[in-house]
Amino acid sequence: MQETIGDAGAADPERILLRLQRGARPARQVDTVEAGFVGACDGELTVGQLLDALAELTRVDATDLRVEYLPRVRALVVDGFLGTAAKSAGRSRCHLSVRPAASPA
Repeated sequence: MQETIGDAGAADPERILLRLQRGARPARQVDTVEAGFVGACDGELTVGQLLDALAELTRVDATDLRVEYLPRVRALVVDGFLGTAAKSAGRSRCHLSVRPAASPA
């Protein structure tokens, strides 16, 4: 579950939390890229494809975004907020194969 905290109508929330719906319901604060990533995980696209799309949306270099966010994606999997497409049951799913970003020609 995603919780956003901030003033109504503000361009960006003050905080975004992901909260597990089982056990002690731990939460993790994330930024807008991580929240967008989790929201888009449905098992159809690879992690690399999602990160590349988010790089385009945020106008950040795709390679730089991958370097910064791949460790965060791995942590979301390890912490149980994401699962692999094959193992997910009711969690966000992503294909965890990541290919390097295409080099500019």
